[in-house]
Amino acid sequence: MQHMKERLGEGVVDEVYFFDVDGVITVPDSRQFDREIMEDIARRLSQGEPVILNTGRSISWIQTRIIARLIHAHNLKDNSSLANLFVVGEKGGTWLTLDEDGLMHEHRDDSISVPQDLQDEVRLVVEERFPKTMFFDRTKHTMISVEMNEVNDRRYEGELSLEAFERDQIRLVEVLGEILKKRGLDKILEIDPTTIATDIQNKKVGKDFAARKAIAWLEAKGFKSERFVAVGDSKSDLATAEELHNNGYDVQFVFVGAESDREDIQRGNPVFPIFFPEGKFNKGTVEFLRRKTSQVL
Repeated sequence: MQHMKERLGEGVVDEVYFFDVDGVITVPDSRQFDREIMEDIARRLSQGEPVILNTGRSISWIQTRIIARLIHAHNLKDNSSLANLFVVGEKGGTWLTLDEDGLMHEHRDDSISVPQDLQDEVRLVVEERFPKTMFFDRTKHTMISVEMNEVNDRRYEGELSLEAFERDQIRLVEVLGEILKKRGLDKILEIDPTTIATDIQNKKVGKDFAARKAIAWLEAKGFKSERFVAVGDSKSDLATAEELHNNGYDVQFVFVGAESDREDIQRGNPVFPIFFPEGKFNKGTVEFLRRKTSQVL
C-alpha cells in the first residue's frame, strides 16, 4: 500500500496527532481540561498542522466544551486554523468538520444507531440503580453512553471517586450484558467500558472505524506526513494506531492509562513503537508532549 507521502498533496507536516479526549486531554475525575495540552493543540492548529480528536463523545459536547474553549480560552479565532481540526465522535458514528469560514458541519451514520427502546431501558437501569456514580448521556445519536458523574457535582460530594465508579461499572457491565442477550442483540452490539464511561455500540464502530474517517479527511485536505502519533488511555484506543499501521503509516502509540492495561498491551506484542509515560492520563500526555518539545529544541 502506498505511503501517505506518495499519495497526498503538498501540505507537508512533521507529525499528525490523534488524541482521545477523556483521560488524555482532560483530568479523569474532574473532567477539567489540561491547559498545557489545549495550548499545544491550539499551537499546532495555528501552525497549519492537522489535529484529530478521536473520541466516544458526542459532537454537541465537543462543540461546547472543546471548540468553544479553543476559540475563547486559547485565542484560536483564525477560521483557517480551526479548519485544520477534525473531530470523530461516537467512535465513528458522527464526525465534525470546520470550513475556512469557521462554519461547523456535522455528519452522522444512522445505519449504526441503537434501538430507542434499548436506550430507554438502559436509562432506567442507570437512574434507578447507579444514580450516585453515573448518568445516561442523552446527547448521543448512534450509541449508548453511561458516563461517570463529575466529582465536583455537589449532589454527590464526598461519595464519588474514580474507584467508586469502577466498582459500579463492573456491576453495570454485567446488567447490560444480560439485557443485550435477552434482546438477542449481543451479535450486533457490544459493551465497551472505558475510563469514565460504559458504551453500548454497534460492533462496526470503534477507534479503528473512526480512524478511517480521519484518514479520508486528511487525504481530502491534502495533508501528508511521514509520522503519526496516537494518544489514548484505554486499550480500545490501541485500534487507532493499529488502523494507521495497517494502512502503511509510521505510527507511535502513547498509552497514558492504567498500569494493568499497560501490561495487557505489552503482552500483545504490538508491531509499532509504544511509549508509556511515567505519568498517567493527562499528566502522561503532558510528559510526552514536553519530551517531544525538548527533542526538537
